[in-house]
Amino acid sequence: MRKFDFNSVKDCEMVFSQGEYVILSGKNPWIFRKDGTYIAKLKQIRNAYNMVFLSGNMVLMDGMVDLNYHYVSLETGEIIWSCPKKGRRYTKGDFAVSPDGKTVYFVYCENWKTLCVDHLEPEIKKCTTYQLPKIPNCGELPTHCYCDNNKNLSLLMSGYVKDEREDGTDHSYSFWGIMEWSLQEQMPNWKYKTRSLDIQNPDGSRFHPQMCDENYVFSKTLTVLSLKTGEVFSLIENSPNIPMRNSWYVVRGYDANQQLLTVFFLSSFSSVIIDCTARRAAAHYVPISYGLSGGCLIDNEFWIGTDRGVIKRPFPHMDEFPRWL
Repeated sequence: MRKFDFNSVKDCEMVFSQGEYVILSGKNPWIFRKDGTYIAKLKQIRNAYNMVFLSGNMVLMDGMVDLNYHYVSLETGEIIWSCPKKGRRYTKGDFAVSPDGKTVYFVYCENWKTLCVDHLEPEIKKCTTYQLPKIPNCGELPTHCYCDNNKNLSLLMSGYVKDEREDGTDHSYSFWGIMEWSLQEQMPNWKYKTRSLDIQNPDGSRFHPQMCDENYVFSKTLTVLSLKTGEVFSLIENSPNIPMRNSWYVVRGYDANQQLLTVFFLSSFSSVIIDCTARRAAAHYVPISYGLSGGCLIDNEFWIGTDRGVIKRPFPHMDEFPRWL
C-alpha cells in the first residue's frame, strides 16, 4: 500500500487545522494528523474551500464542485452524511456556526434576487432552507454573517436610500448595519445601523465594513469599530509601512491564546498574521507556487501548499510586501 505524507499533496490550495488534525484542500481534501499520520483522501468531495469545524472532531465541508454539504469525521475520514445543495445558486455563500458547534447556517443568493439560508443540523442529518424577505434598500447578499450565542443569524448588510425632497433637495445616503434573523421570528431586525458617512477611520477616510462579530466590525483596511464603545482603531497602526488600500480579504484563522489573526488578501494572494494585542503585522507570507496560496499558522510554523507538497515556514517571518495589499 502506498504511503501518503504531506509531500503527496501537490495541489493544496488551502490549509485548515483543528486540534491535532490538518486538512489540505485542493481538488480533493486530504486529512492528516499534525504529526504526519495519513487519515484519508476524500475523492467524493470536490473543491472544499469552505468548511467549519464542529464538536466531536467533526467538520462540515462545502463541496463547491460536487454541490453537496459533507459531514466528515476527522478521526476516521468517514463521510457520515452528505446533503445536496438545492436550487440555482449564483454566489459562493458563507458558513456561520453556533458557539456550541451544533447549528450551522449557510447563506447564499438564489437567482441573484432571493436571499436564502440553509439551516443545517449535521448531528441529526437535517437541512432546512428558508427564504428571507426582501430587505428594503439593501443589496441581495450580506458582506458577512455570524451566529450569536442565542443561535440567531446575524448579517452584515449595506444599502442605499434615495431621498429626493419636494423642494428639490437631495438627501440620499448609503448605510450599513447588522441584521438579526431567528428561526422563530423569520423577519430580520436591525440590531445596529448607521449612515456610511457617520463612521470614519482615524485618518478621516470612510469606514468600509467587510466582516463582523458580536463585538467588532472590520473594515477593508483592517480598521476596526468597537460596537460597545464606538471607538475606531487600526489593527496594524504600529506597522505604518504596510501599503494598504481598500482590499478584499478573508480571515483564515484566529489564535485566541496568542491573539493572532491570519488574514488572506485576494488581491496579492499573500497572508498577513496580525498581533492584535500589539496592533502590528507579526508575519507576512507570499505564495510559493502559482495558484497555491492559502496557508495556515499551526503552532509556531506557517504551513503553505506548493506543487512539491506542503512546506512549513518559520513564524514569525516577513516576506517583502507587494506594492499594495
